[in-house]
Amino acid sequence: AAALIEQLRGLDDTRHAIERGRLAWSGGQLDEAIVALNEAIELAGVDPQPSRELAEIYRREQLYDEAIAVMDRALERLASPAAEASLPVGRYPTVATRRAQVEAYRLECQVTLAFLQGFAGDPDAAVRSMKAVLAVDPDDVRALNYVGYTLAQADRDLDEAERLIRRALTLQPLDPAILDSLGWVLYRQGRYDEALTSLQQSVDRMSDSAVIWLHLGEVHRALGDPSAASDCYHRSIDNVDPDDPEEVAAGLEARAALDELEADGP
Repeated sequence: AAALIEQLRGLDDTRHAIERGRLAWSGGQLDEAIVALNEAIELAGVDPQPSRELAEIYRREQLYDEAIAVMDRALERLASPAAEASLPVGRYPTVATRRAQVEAYRLECQVTLAFLQGFAGDPDAAVRSMKAVLAVDPDDVRALNYVGYTLAQADRDLDEAERLIRRALTLQPLDPAILDSLGWVLYRQGRYDEALTSLQQSVDRMSDSAVIWLHLGEVHRALGDPSAASDCYHRSIDNVDPDDPEEVAAGLEARAALDELEADGP
């Protein structure tokens, strides 16, 4: 009983440190946030929540190397032979439950790492990380969609990209991000009418994405409809989320595409 009380006290201390980190960062105190979240990481053991919180702050500060290093260290802790034994026995009473929890933590960290690698401009590393997730869980929708979209964005292995995206869409049929990915790979394959259908379904479900509006504009342009393309490019620019590097990049691409349309004339 005493050991369980001590574990619960540790959890409370961890949550308190996380909250202090969040409040410090929201108040513009980055150094204080880092100190508090590193304290939470030490208290949390193998639980990666505070690591992911700190990595997210680094990401928002565009400190991608630091964010990646945080998640690398979290994965190292989870790979330790002592990882399973460090979990609270009261919450994870059997070897099987402890092993499953460590594996779940590891997959979450691997997915987070992959996204960070993508933000850092290293799509090959991101794809390798997501493929490591798929090696354990072939139906992880995030990894399926990420790898498929990244391949489509790079305009390579398009058949494989389509297969992965369609698998993700089978698992989550109405997800607008996956519908966007499918539309984009179809566009890359020159299947513009099919791409238009998928992207229209996507934007109908998520109308505030600069990325989706950009993709829809590219398809309309490929189909010979500059007026519709222009409207989509304007919507892309209007919907840019300044905290999302992918959205910012989409807005810049939309602006460049508009300039090209204007240069081409009526």
